Formats: sequence, structure tokens, C-alpha cells
Amino acid sequence: MTMNTLAIALLSLPLAACLADAPGGDATASDPRAGYTRTIVRIAPDGTRTVRQEAISASQQAAEAAELQRAPAGRPIANAVAPTSCSNFLTATKLFDQPNYTGNEICFIGATPQDSGFEFLGNFCRTFLHFPPGRTICARTWQGAIQSLWTGQASLLVESQGGGCADVWGAAVAQATPTACDGVAFDIGINVIVVP
Repeated sequence: MTMNTLAIALLSLPLAACLADAPGGDATASDPRAGYTRTIVRIAPDGTRTVRQEAISASQQAAEAAELQRAPAGRPIANAVAPTSCSNFLTATKLFDQPNYTGNEICFIGATPQDSGFEFLGNFCRTFLHFPPGRTICARTWQGAIQSLWTGQASLLVESQGGGCADVWGAAVAQATPTACDGVAFDIGINVIVVP
């Protein structure tokens, strides 16, 4: 074994360990201990965005999604982004990278966007690689990753790059499986008025 081969083999061990321990790394959605990453995008009244990530378990996601099933039919929902919490499934605008509201998720909360409300999904990390000592890099973004969604209080436009494909969803819409546009989504528009 050459020195280069030995160095590569030794360096790959910590990387493999990090990938195995990463949220969603080897667990499945049916495992209540499975972990995912929730990316929270808080929109300030001036349009600035603050982004942070937190861990969320599959069982916690299931409990939040069950809230949707308990909601009374015909309940009026304001056309706005949820103000404070991603854990309130009824009001938060959420995208998931697996069908049926599971997997890594991105959630938009805060003020209703005043800057046309477009969010470029390539600007937000979905999965990460962790390297010792404490270095983390973005492995995959949200571009082309939507597999299910919940619009919450906001209307939502999901479109591909160049606008070749677009889905328009009203407030309080649940989509458990991806459409053709979701799988190639480049950006979303929150509370965007679409003129046919």
C-alpha cells in the first residue's frame, strides 16, 4: 500500500462515520428515531432572511403532520406566512424532501414577503457533510428536491428554472407526493399573484 492510498483510506474513515451519523443518514421514515434536518427561514419585515437548522425526529414530524388531520374543514386561514413557529403545521409553509411530509424539511416563517416573495431554493442547504474538527459544508441544496409540501397560511408558486413548469397552490394545500414541477423546482414564490 502506498502512502497516498493509506492517507486516503485513513481520511475516509471519519467521513464515513460522519455520513452514517448525519440526520437522515441511514434511518428510514418508518423508524421513529430517524433524524432529519429542519431548515428555518425567518423573513423579517424589511425582507432580510435569517436561516438556521435544527434536528427533528420522524416521530416529531408525524405528530406535527397529525395536526393537519385534526383541523376543522373550511377553517379560514389568512394569506400570510406563519409568524412564529415551524412546529405549527397548520400555519407554517413547509417543503419536504420525501413524500408524505417526511424527511428533511425547509420552513418559512416571519413577515409576509414584501420583495415579491421569491425564494431561490439553491440558496438553502438541505444536507450537510461534517468534517473534524467542527467543519461543515453544504452537500445538497433544496433545488429540485421537493417531494411533498404544505402551503400553510401562504399561497405558493413552485416553478422550474426559466419558468417552463409551474404549480400554483392556494393557502392550506397539502401535497403528499411530488408533481412534475416539484421535482425540478428552482424557486418558490410565497404569496405571489400569478396572472394567467
